[in-house]
Amino acid sequence: MTGEASAFWSSAPSPLGLSVTGFGRHTAVGKPIRRRTLDCAGLFCLLKGRGTFESQSLKRTPIGPGNVVILFPGEWHAYGPETEWEEFWFLFQGPLLDYCRACGLQPGKAVFSHQDPLFWRSILRLATRVQRDPHTAARHLPGVLFSALNELLARPGGAPAIEGDPLLFVAAQIRAAPEKDWDFKELARQHGMSYALLRKNFPLRFRSSPYQFLLAERMKLAARKLAEGVPPQQVAYALGMNDPYHFSRLFKNVMGASPRNFQRFLISS
Repeated sequence: MTGEASAFWSSAPSPLGLSVTGFGRHTAVGKPIRRRTLDCAGLFCLLKGRGTFESQSLKRTPIGPGNVVILFPGEWHAYGPETEWEEFWFLFQGPLLDYCRACGLQPGKAVFSHQDPLFWRSILRLATRVQRDPHTAARHLPGVLFSALNELLARPGGAPAIEGDPLLFVAAQIRAAPEKDWDFKELARQHGMSYALLRKNFPLRFRSSPYQFLLAERMKLAARKLAEGVPPQQVAYALGMNDPYHFSRLFKNVMGASPRNFQRFLISS
């Protein structure tokens, strides 16, 4: 693929649980990229043009403006343009990817459609501005990327419909009200299965126990509220957690930073 590209490289970790190892922009007309495998995660957003994307877990899929794609480490992928093409991309690594997986970002669901073009162009403008100064970029690019990932988690366009699988119904109920004090035994009973069966089969589908899944959903909601400027103590209460210190410990275990430091870092970005 030919065209212009800019890139920024950094190995500095951030309080957001990730480090940005690359950022760039392509405007091009050319042949699709051949199969390749990354040792880190990636994200690209297609702003203009049409083409295809395929990976080890996803058959060849048409993509166009408004599509955002997650690239998973150790998983081959190939994509590229059929017309004039404009994209930007991030490469990143860190424990935040595990958090994203727990929230539903999986290799077989890597393509997100119908994204807000104004939001993603604002992400491009912000990332382009901060990457011009290496010191500024090292501090702020992780926050920019987290905002982009959080948009995908909050608005997972193209998520599959629930088709009678009781595990999907359980997950949907938890996602709809993560602040609720869920009784997993009662949830299992409501959906016609034993608690033992729920505990056995839930991790096979979602790669986490029901409680870990609930915790990830709560931290996802907490991250959104903190990004909106809600004080950490109010966030704890909104999640149904009456002990802000317990909430702070849980949040730090998942995200790698206390709620207050996380909020300060993200808002400063």
